[in-house]
Order: sequence, then C-alpha cells, then structure tokens
Amino acid sequence: MTTSHEDRLPGRAAREDSSGGPSPRASSACRTWPPAPARPATARRRPAIPRITGAIIAEGLYELVRAPDHAETRAWHVLVGGRLAGLVRPTWRGERSRPGWEPVDTAGIALPATGIGRTTPAGNARTRDAAAVSLLRAIQRQQEHERRKAAR
Repeated sequence: MTTSHEDRLPGRAAREDSSGGPSPRASSACRTWPPAPARPATARRRPAIPRITGAIIAEGLYELVRAPDHAETRAWHVLVGGRLAGLVRPTWRGERSRPGWEPVDTAGIALPATGIGRTTPAGNARTRDAAAVSLLRAIQRQQEHERRKAAR
C-alpha cells in the first residue's frame, strides 16, 4: 500500500480491485490506443478541363468572361461548356514590344501563343480572342497526346 496522498483521495478504493491493484476499468482509461490506420496518400485531383475539339475552336463555342479578380489582374476566364479551360491576361506594358495577351492554363503556367499567326514581335497574341484560341489549341494537343499515351 502506498503512503502518498492518493490513499486519502475519495474513490481510491473504488479504483482498486480485491488484489490491491487498479481495476481494469481504471487501467483502460490510461491505456493508449493504437494509431489510426493511415489513409493512403492520394494524388491531388486536377480540375476537370473540358474536352476540346476542333469544332469548339472553329465555331467559337467558348466564352470569355471577366475573372473575379479582373480589377487587379485584367485577366479573362476562357469557359467551354460553362467549365474553366484557362485564362488570358494582358502582358506587362513594361516590355519593349507592343502589349499583347498571353494564354495561361488552369495551373497558372503561361503558354506560348502558337498557331494563330497574329502575334507581337515578343511572341504574344495581339488580341484577347487570339490568345484564347491559342490556349484551346494547346489544351487540345495535350489531350490528344494523353489519349494516345493511354491507348498504348
């Protein structure tokens, strides 16, 4: 038996069984639980980008809508079927060439304006619409590449 102040605490006898040791209920409160099973790390899902077809680009079946932060960035969202495909933003006026527009994918990576024929000497699209077409063509090439890769 112990001579500490625990002997004088009320309920001490209730926590001990007849053998003088702590009761199973008291010891279960002190028991540590095994760690919860770890969930497997899942890859972060990329946002669903709509499937881009040649008809969408040729027939202009996309929308240019002001981005929520348009007042600060002057960026425009490119929507296809109501879903975000990317955005276009003006280039900085500090460049030596004529200001233009650059396409940006949903990850925030600026893409080169290719295949549109209407570019500034610095390689940017001259118009907002030309930058949107360039963005959609880049996404279309990427989706075709992924389909071919998956078919192998």
